[in-house]
Amino acid sequence: FTRTPTWRDTPSAVAQEVLLNPENYRAHVWLGDMFAVSGDSVRALREFLVASSIFGEDPFVSRHIVPLTLARGYYRLALEESARAYRLDPGQPELTRFLMQSHLASGQTDAAVGVVRYALGLSPGHTMVNDDYLDLLERLEAPRWQRLFAEARRRWLNFEFAEVGARLDSAVTRASAARDLRELCWEMTATRLQLEALRPGRWGDLTDLAVAKGLDCPAARAP
Repeated sequence: FTRTPTWRDTPSAVAQEVLLNPENYRAHVWLGDMFAVSGDSVRALREFLVASSIFGEDPFVSRHIVPLTLARGYYRLALEESARAYRLDPGQPELTRFLMQSHLASGQTDAAVGVVRYALGLSPGHTMVNDDYLDLLERLEAPRWQRLFAEARRRWLNFEFAEVGARLDSAVTRASAARDLRELCWEMTATRLQLEALRPGRWGDLTDLAVAKGLDCPAARAP
């Protein structure tokens, strides 16, 4: 038999599939991939967005859309797409990262923090989520004591217990001398496991500090 000209290579075959079956979700994703590989980000983004509109129940096409929209400065579109994907699977760390990045690019820092902290509540032992929280604190230039608590939790996941203890000691010492302790309640609660395992006396120091500063920390009141 004789092949038709559109079968002579993969790009032609995919393009032909899109023409013949414009509702084929995967064909648009494949075509978008090919445009992306060739460096044509505009056409790639167009195909990915078409795929998303055809099958809005797949959160993972956002893997293609969000990086492209952020790179091109389409922050509103990035936020809309990352939020759509996140609503479909809020427990997926990769989707949390996309939503965090989109909030940051849009100047919504409080929302970015809230998204990652919610993910930490769902998956406190997930390395990606902990890495993202550390990265977020660095970007926001959070106080050193706050970053030390986050570093302690991250090193705990690698079983680096000596390093965890050292960071807990330093975090408590720095927090005791800090003026701005608005985030203390959340950080001490998130690090309670590590504190009680390695530095139980430091937990008492933190609860006393919270009370002295007039912070309304449920964890400080709990036995």
